[in-house]
Amino acid sequence: MSQISILTEFIEIYITQILYLRSIYPRQIFRKHKAYGLPVYCSIYPPLNEYLKESIKAIEELINKGDLETVEVLIYNENHKESFMIDKLKDFKISDSDKYLMSIHEDFRKSIYELETKCKALRKFSRSYKFKILLHTKEKAYRHLSNESKYQDFLWIKDSIEHEAEAEILPITSSLNFMSIYVKQF
Repeated sequence: MSQISILTEFIEIYITQILYLRSIYPRQIFRKHKAYGLPVYCSIYPPLNEYLKESIKAIEELINKGDLETVEVLIYNENHKESFMIDKLKDFKISDSDKYLMSIHEDFRKSIYELETKCKALRKFSRSYKFKILLHTKEKAYRHLSNESKYQDFLWIKDSIEHEAEAEILPITSSLNFMSIYVKQF
């Protein structure tokens, strides 16, 4: 398994955990599985699975090219917004001494556990929330990807930092030295 596929697998599991823990979808569309020695939840809802699959393909392509800055899971309605940020992805590297991936799996396990713990402290949501996955990249990558036919249906926007001063920032995980994960609430 390549370093990129290990990272994208983690990102996919992490996004699905966020959706489960924040109750964005009914709990019935998730099934319990095991990853990194922990119970995690995977979607069995085909439209969500297709969206996740296409997002992960774009994430993997951007990581391969070294153009992915941040993956953002934006949860929102007209009154409230929160963004789970998976940042500094370019720094991901598996140590040569971790050939059996024991250390990286332990780091991922701690991170998922910390996500569950920290989500309990966040405001509760009603069922009227939506979510989307935003990929923060460089202008060069945006120009390339927006011209490819397979990404014509993606919504491409220029990032603008709005209400940044009003955001409450809560670090999610401290166990990963190669990326930063936090949530911003507006």
